[in-house]
Amino acid sequence: MPHPEFAAQLGVKPADIFHVLEDRHGVLWFCTTAGVARKVGGSIEKLQPFGPASHGALRAFEDREGTIWFATTDGLFRAAAGGLELVAPGMNVRCLYEDRDGDLWIGTNGDGLIRLRDPTVQMFTTADGLPNRVMMAVLERRDGTLWTGANCGGVSRLEGNRFRTYNEKDGLLNSCVFALAEDASRDLWIGTWGGGAFRLRNGAFTQFSKPQGLPGDVVTSILPARDGSVWFATNNQGVARMWNGQIRSYTVAAGLSSNFILSLFEDTASIIWVGTREGLDHWDGDRFIKIPSLPKSPIATIGEGPSGSLYLFAYPGGIFRMRDNHTLNVAPDLSATTMLATPDGDVWFPGVRINRVRGSSLGQLQGPDEPLDWVMLGQEDGLTSIEASSGHPNAALDRGGKLWIATPQGLANG
Repeated sequence: MPHPEFAAQLGVKPADIFHVLEDRHGVLWFCTTAGVARKVGGSIEKLQPFGPASHGALRAFEDREGTIWFATTDGLFRAAAGGLELVAPGMNVRCLYEDRDGDLWIGTNGDGLIRLRDPTVQMFTTADGLPNRVMMAVLERRDGTLWTGANCGGVSRLEGNRFRTYNEKDGLLNSCVFALAEDASRDLWIGTWGGGAFRLRNGAFTQFSKPQGLPGDVVTSILPARDGSVWFATNNQGVARMWNGQIRSYTVAAGLSSNFILSLFEDTASIIWVGTREGLDHWDGDRFIKIPSLPKSPIATIGEGPSGSLYLFAYPGGIFRMRDNHTLNVAPDLSATTMLATPDGDVWFPGVRINRVRGSSLGQLQGPDEPLDWVMLGQEDGLTSIEASSGHPNAALDRGGKLWIATPQGLANG
């Protein structure tokens, strides 16, 4: 159906109209050698600059938000209230496509394939009330409040859009926080570097350190177990268990493969697992039993799958899945200290890098021609640090499905 009147109204030759797009509101957009124009109702508006010295437009594209993008030989533009807005100068754009995640893919002439995305991560720092940038641990409690621990900064609770911090002035006598946990009584436990552990109950902090029976004052992980006991990982001093107010310590003499503890974990069968510098052990009620099928190397239990399989990180080796003491290497290229599954089935592995794996891909056996489907968050996503901190836990999923990650450059949320 010819429309010779459009070329006449735009002041260009018919062959100089390269693309016409009708958007969701019924507006017609024209891409021409003279620039971009649009037809609203019965009138045509030429977006400035329009004419011989303008940016010739090749194609128009409407994304899911209703933004209109234009591919030109001078760069990537989008429609704005005041006309055309230059987004990427000098980019020789040829084609545009939007994927299911809302990312805009740009095919160029000479500059390769480019992905344009809005930052998916918001960073919280001292500007938001945090005591410093070095966040070590993050935890959502049963009442829905979010808490984070800072290296020599104390613990902070998110109140609205800002954090309130508790430190020495509030009774937390050591503010170098490395671990957070909540027990069945809804008490908050805090592991510190040099002050032992602290319990926050009814607004008051109580200290548990060497004088109270802990083997050391550096507590890197805390595990409140289902039987009411609380386990503590200490720096090269083994583990300690508090039961009915009494603290008992366990070292290699009690079966631990090493006194250097990397992780504490309780599975759905209420088995306590301890990852050490020299292997993986489990508690049998009296002493620890080493898993002989695993190598004598640093191993940390990071999570449990829906089928009851344990997920481990071994160095070197990557991420393994273990069931009935049989292990399978499912992600040799990834590292992690935590494993979090989202409601939609994806799995996050924060560690030296912050990776997301498709749950369907993780659950399948990976052959040599079946690479794991995973992506890594980076600075282009809004992160100021591409690694998670080494505290426990270093990541949390809130009840809204949002992911929180403690990093050396602040608290990430996305």
